[in-house]
Formats: sequence, structure tokens, C-alpha cells
Amino acid sequence: MEIIDAWMQHPSAEFLADPVFDSLRRWAHGRLADGEVPVAATVAAMDEAGVRTGMLCAWWGPRGPLISYLRGHGRRKVLFGSNHPAWPAADCLRDLAGLGLDDETTELFLHGNAERVFGLAPAPGPGAAAGQRAAGPQDTSR
Repeated sequence: MEIIDAWMQHPSAEFLADPVFDSLRRWAHGRLADGEVPVAATVAAMDEAGVRTGMLCAWWGPRGPLISYLRGHGRRKVLFGSNHPAWPAADCLRDLAGLGLDDETTELFLHGNAERVFGLAPAPGPGAAAGQRAAGPQDTSR
């Protein structure tokens, strides 16, 4: 069986120390790393599970360097993700304006980049029924 992990993470010590993970630390009963995790440990864990390809998720909260990257060179590379139910989408989007993104970058971040990467149809205009999406092959040349 072929396995692709589409949301793997290789956590740094700084990442794991973020207060957002306090509840995870309690739940894991001290089984989270206290320092840097060797890349070899992440690769070994993926190998043990039979994962052929891992797509590394560059998670970072709104105060991290990923946001600076998003404002510049990463505007066509970063996709929105909520990690629901741990962090509901509404909570993640609450201070979107505070990220300081221009209109084009906001549109790319919230849907444009994902539409391009995954070949999804753009969302229908305001007159369409809620939740309705066009089906079929998509132009990914944007």
C-alpha cells in the first residue's frame, strides 16, 4: 500500500515550546521532545509507518516568520489551514486583518493558492448557492 502523509511536521524545540501545545503536552504525559528533534527521527517514524512521501507542513502562528514570508516571496506558496477541530477555522481567521496582508495576498492565502495547487474550481460568484462548486478538470496555469 502506498502512503503519502499530506500534513506531517518536523517540530523544532521552539515550535514545541509554544504555549498553544500546553494541552498536547498534558495529553501526551511528557512524551513530547524537550529539545531539538533529529531529522533522522522524523524520517525513521515515517519509514516505520510505511510512509513513502511526506509533505512537510510549515505551521507557524500569526507572530512567526511564516507570516513575513507570506507577505513577500511566499504569497503564491502559503495555503490557509485551520487544523480543525484543534483550532476551528473561525478562531484562526478572527484576526486575519491583523496579519497586514494586501487584498491579493489574502485571496491567494485563503483560496487561490489551494485552487491552483489542487486543481480546484474557483468559488462561484456571490449569486451562486452557498457551498456550490463547479466540477471537472481545472486550469492550473495561474
